[in-house]
Amino acid sequence: MLHFDFETFSRADLPAVGAHRYAEDPSTEPLCVSVGTGDGLPVVFDLTQDPTPPGLLPYLQMLERGEPLTAHNAEFERSIMGMLHARYGWPKVRRSQFHCTAARSVAAGGPRSLNAASASAGVGHQKNPMGPALLKRFAMPQKDGGRIYPGEDPEAYRRLLEYCQQDVIVEEALARVLPPLHTFERQAFLLDSLLNDRGFPVDVDLISQGIEAVEELSGEATARVRELTAGINPSQRNAILAWVNEGGAELGTLQAQEVQDLLATGALSAEVREVLELRLETSRSALAKLPSMRGSACADGRVRGAFLYYGAHTGRWSGVRVQPHNFARGKPLEQDRVLDLLETGGADLLRVFYGNPLVALSQSIRGFIAPPLGRRWIVADYAAIEARVLAWLADEVAMLEGFRQGVDLYKWMAARIFGVSIGAVTGEQRRIGKNVILGCGYGQGGPGFVSYLARAGITVTPDFAALAVRTYRERVPNTVQLWYRLEEHVRHALKNPGKALAFAKCKLLYDGARLLVYLPSGRAISYPGMRTSPEHRSETPKHRVNEDPLVYDAVFHGKIVPEKTYGSKLVENIVQGISRDIMVEGMLRAEGTGYPVSLTVHDEVGADVPEGVGDVKEFEALLTAVPEWATGCPIGAEGYAARRYRKN
Repeated sequence: MLHFDFETFSRADLPAVGAHRYAEDPSTEPLCVSVGTGDGLPVVFDLTQDPTPPGLLPYLQMLERGEPLTAHNAEFERSIMGMLHARYGWPKVRRSQFHCTAARSVAAGGPRSLNAASASAGVGHQKNPMGPALLKRFAMPQKDGGRIYPGEDPEAYRRLLEYCQQDVIVEEALARVLPPLHTFERQAFLLDSLLNDRGFPVDVDLISQGIEAVEELSGEATARVRELTAGINPSQRNAILAWVNEGGAELGTLQAQEVQDLLATGALSAEVREVLELRLETSRSALAKLPSMRGSACADGRVRGAFLYYGAHTGRWSGVRVQPHNFARGKPLEQDRVLDLLETGGADLLRVFYGNPLVALSQSIRGFIAPPLGRRWIVADYAAIEARVLAWLADEVAMLEGFRQGVDLYKWMAARIFGVSIGAVTGEQRRIGKNVILGCGYGQGGPGFVSYLARAGITVTPDFAALAVRTYRERVPNTVQLWYRLEEHVRHALKNPGKALAFAKCKLLYDGARLLVYLPSGRAISYPGMRTSPEHRSETPKHRVNEDPLVYDAVFHGKIVPEKTYGSKLVENIVQGISRDIMVEGMLRAEGTGYPVSLTVHDEVGADVPEGVGDVKEFEALLTAVPEWATGCPIGAEGYAARRYRKN
């Protein structure tokens, strides 16, 4: 197995724009590459004088023959090799040749960074700690905009070559101890490579108009706040908070929800109200995504590398840079109107039609993700996928039958909570029923449900929340038992290393170092260091029996930290893992049928296609075809076709 690691120079900011946009930048050029074969020390080649030095040719020929290669965070090496192919005639390396030690580490429950992954895996080698200083010297422009060339500091450059070599030494050692990706997970990794290499389209011209409008409108709002407050900027949090409280408001923070709740009371002077409204407008974090979209877009108007493989412990993707996963829901029916006005007349037209134009723009942020004219999105959202998988896992017969027959289960639950017939359930009652089903499947109690509803803008009493939780548990007794039975099985597995235990369509195995929960797809969720831990006892244990809590070594911000878990939390992990695997199967099926998948956000999958190509119902059917390993699971999806991406 070949190992490759590059060091490069560029004026592009890699963390800000991503590997693909970085590799495409005209200023990006290779400095060196280290190549290892697992046999002796890796070889380092200086590429500054010749991007294809004679000694490197045998390795390039191996790539051309299709030999597999490994890198850590392989998306970077894949992007740089693509650039070297285009500029200097390097072999075109296929995605299927790439393997990634970072991917293998996170799939095994470990950290993503090379240093942390090697330490966690017990590898004796570590990265050279001088690396960041050497990269700052040679790989990026200096503060004055200039550049230090290797010949200007040959001794430091020699150390950079050694640093590159050491990275491959660590990678090779890590690759020897990490478990390989399961066959199913290898498919998911290659799907991730395809997804990130293809990217999703953004309307770069409209984004530029949006940035100009935001700057203009924000400038006006800032000037008005300064006028009302005698010179305070809306970004000066403490000063604004003191000013509005002196003006008769009673605010503890300037968090959006608290400010909105106060504005809804109407008990404010006109000046304080205006300042708070302008503060809300100018603090819309969604609008900061516009420069990120523009900066990350490649020359063809597509944002690449925006999805992080295994971004969550369960295997789900998360977002980086643009991060469409945390877009505000917005107002889908209003979005096109807002963006059409922006495109036609910029900030001037937005002022005419909206009292709070920055709010309108922030609520329309999804719509900037759009292909060029002549193409459109086909998007489908898995319907209540976690509730369906949980019912399937727990064998909740009534709910499964309801899902299969198209019964409105939110009304079904609300009817029991409010003591009315299904036909008599109101819209607000149905909303409560929906939140009960979506929020209480993982052991949430009454106080937690009060907070859960509050985040959805619903206020209930503790007594009502307790009633709703109790009613839910009465309706799904198998689910409740699932929480407790799973914890008991995990404890049993810990006492019996090496013995596989079947449980609810899954298998549990403690191998002496980690608990492996094998999902129906065949891949496992890994819990390194799973154990019972008396030092982590609390007065209010989440588990049913008064035993030492379960603890495993979780990754938090790249560091290993002890994480308590319990039956219902483990059920949540399993359900989310199975849901993700169903989505992977659906994406692969859609891809193989001619839908070029370029977007996955939570439970949504999107493909941008030419106008007249593709069909929403066919796309839904491809995503919801039940995998053989999920027979009996009632999968559903709801889709739409539109030029601009939005919530359905």
